[in-house]
Amino acid sequence: MAAVDEQPAFSNGRPGRGLRARRLALSLLLVTAGAGAPDGWAQSNGGPGAEIEVLVDSANAALVAGELQLARRLAERAVESGPKDPRALIALGRVHLEWPRIGRFQALELFRRAARLAPDDPEPGYWIGRTGLALLGDDGEMIARRGLERTLALDPLYRDAWDLWRQLYRSPENRLHMVELLRPHAALPEVAARIAQLLMEADACGAADSLLARLESEFADPRWPAWRAECAFIQERDAEGWEHYGRALEIAALDTAGVLWAQVTSIARPDERATYVALPAAARGDFFRAFWAPRDPNVRTPENERVGEHFRRRAEARDRYRILHPLSLYHYSLEYRDRISNTSGKERQAYVAAQLERGRNIVEALTATPGLTAGERMVTAFQPDRPSPELERLMDLDVGFKKPDREGISPDILPLGRNLADMVDDRGMIFIRHGPPDRIDFRTLDAEEWAYEGGPPLRLRFDTGWYPPDQPIPDMIHRPMTARQARSVGIAVTSDRSSLPAPLEFGFWFARFRQVDQPARTALILIPEADLAASAVLWDGAGRELARADRSGAEPLRLASPPGRLLLALDVERADSLGRYRGIVELPDFSGDTLALSDVLVTGALDVRGLDREEAAAAAIPSLSLRHDRPFAIYAEAYGLAVEGGVHRFLVTYELKRQRGWLARLLGGGKRIALQFERVIQAREGGVTVEALRVNAGDVAPGRYSLSVQVRDLVAGRVSVSRTIEIELTG
Repeated sequence: MAAVDEQPAFSNGRPGRGLRARRLALSLLLVTAGAGAPDGWAQSNGGPGAEIEVLVDSANAALVAGELQLARRLAERAVESGPKDPRALIALGRVHLEWPRIGRFQALELFRRAARLAPDDPEPGYWIGRTGLALLGDDGEMIARRGLERTLALDPLYRDAWDLWRQLYRSPENRLHMVELLRPHAALPEVAARIAQLLMEADACGAADSLLARLESEFADPRWPAWRAECAFIQERDAEGWEHYGRALEIAALDTAGVLWAQVTSIARPDERATYVALPAAARGDFFRAFWAPRDPNVRTPENERVGEHFRRRAEARDRYRILHPLSLYHYSLEYRDRISNTSGKERQAYVAAQLERGRNIVEALTATPGLTAGERMVTAFQPDRPSPELERLMDLDVGFKKPDREGISPDILPLGRNLADMVDDRGMIFIRHGPPDRIDFRTLDAEEWAYEGGPPLRLRFDTGWYPPDQPIPDMIHRPMTARQARSVGIAVTSDRSSLPAPLEFGFWFARFRQVDQPARTALILIPEADLAASAVLWDGAGRELARADRSGAEPLRLASPPGRLLLALDVERADSLGRYRGIVELPDFSGDTLALSDVLVTGALDVRGLDREEAAAAAIPSLSLRHDRPFAIYAEAYGLAVEGGVHRFLVTYELKRQRGWLARLLGGGKRIALQFERVIQAREGGVTVEALRVNAGDVAPGRYSLSVQVRDLVAGRVSVSRTIEIELTG
């Protein structure tokens, strides 16, 4: 009986499953070894071929259970029984491939032998591809490409070979070569779809669209219109692109392949990623509509220009910044990536100097050492001599690069393998999100620094990575050298913006009130500058549009929404110039019974007796700039005042505080004006109490003032203060 080790060194399967698999494999091993088996067992049960099949199945079962030593014994027995049986060679190769740290080249040789023995079988090529992917690096990519292309040419639907091939570097030539390999199988819809996808990525959108149109006519799948939309947008046929994209969103629930998400994941924020992961299929269409809505760069136009721009940026990034080494260890090892990112400029500079000195040593050894053969000269040249005093001093120097505070650039912000989804380097990632930089401060063969102006300005440094110094990463990656650059990375990879210019500077202010006909909603009144055409939109945190308003004259913009923290978009036009604002606005809840005070409206001189909100809003001062010698009015609303004897009794205080320079503020300077009145007002249905005051500004000196209103409920003893705004009294 063959001795079998029942306690293998490697076991990562679940105990129950591993035990069952081990017992099964042991019994099969004993039988096929002849221990206790009746004479003629192998012949009566199918001969050596059947024996090999049993051994292979047993080895695979042990491998699945994580019993590597047992799987190896079984596979080796299978190879002994059939040294030219591809099944046995593949089984043993799979064991070597899974063996910790070593065995991949043994696996490769076994798979290659199997491929030579079974030239029409796609399985050996598949495992050659898996071995190359496990080896990583440029050599691993070459190995993986040869194996996977062989498999896909034989069977384009074989297991996950297609997905594995897409992990490799893809130039236009690589894509077109794969098209030729797949073309004999183009009658299969899935293969036709892959051909179309490759043609689209290779800028052959005309041929891709005809294939996709045929597929779309045969059966519904959001991939077809989604890819047709991408082609149309790339070719700047945006109206056609929107038509295709709309059809894709209508059937987004069928997007089991995740194509719609793959098209936008490169610009998604972390919260959007978390939302999509937990999303039910039926909600996908609404998710993508909400995804794009807040990114609309001009809410005054019916189309969202950002969508077409996004697809064109992706295509350009694939062409200009495609990742050259996708199987680099940098993309697969968090520890290696961190070491790359934290290699200082000092270490890099020292390495460059060491290489230069090494080169000088080689030249000197080859040319100036008498009495040595060429081989002896080379040995002398490569001796690890002590560095020169100049190099030692250089290694002790601070060359000006400091390791920045990288707080915020965590694996959540820059995740492992982040470049692999779109197969672009870090420059390409930023290009897709923010477009071309406003300027490039410097560019060398292995470093670039990009600058984006606007809010907030970004300074981004890209560099080739070095760790250890003699193992470069040729693809450009984020390499912030200052804390400012590190902060810029955190902002840049969690945001995106349109390149549509919006140079027009403008001002606006706003006031918030309880909605008259729907107390559970909050009204937002926006007052932009008077001569601007304007449009405004409110979105919630999920990107759903809650309210929209437009104007062409001088009227305020009025929106109403449930209370909450919302995103406000305000776009204005003057002639052909566009101005854009995007920011967060908090809409308070005014629907409760507790005392609350609205914001204030500052208006021109009005009769405050019987003044209502609509009149005050129509007369609101656009720039909050008034002449100090002319009267003005202040309008506010109080909610939830207590009632006693059918009336409200409260004390209202209007405070104007002059804004002075920093020195005056430091010394406690700044004139304060307070006007206080006790009110007794008849309670009205609805719980809204109007408070208005006409102010004669002639006695107030010109300057900038902060204005606020305070109400003290004399019945309930509660106090509420309005939001402070700044006004300017001009001379």
